Amino acid sequence: MRRELPGLKTFVTLSPVPGFAGWLAMLRKATDASLDDHALKTLELLDDPIWADNPQKERDVEAVLVPLAAADSEVIARGIPK
Repeated sequence: MRRELPGLKTFVTLSPVPGFAGWLAMLRKATDASLDDHALKTLELLDDPIWADNPQKERDVEAVLVPLAAADSEVIARGIPK
């Protein structure tokens, strides 16, 4: 990518975000209130293999996952240990 976009300093791949699933699993198991009750309850939908077939569940999960993916990519970009 650097050859094609020499001015690019930071980037993240979204398909898939490296390490995101593991990081998300760790957050879901954390007991230190890393995620609020609403986020934890919403992420329980991921345990149902057909959650994405329901448009409302899909929107609910997306509303929680997108900010988490952004936070994860910021952690990666800054080189902050997770």
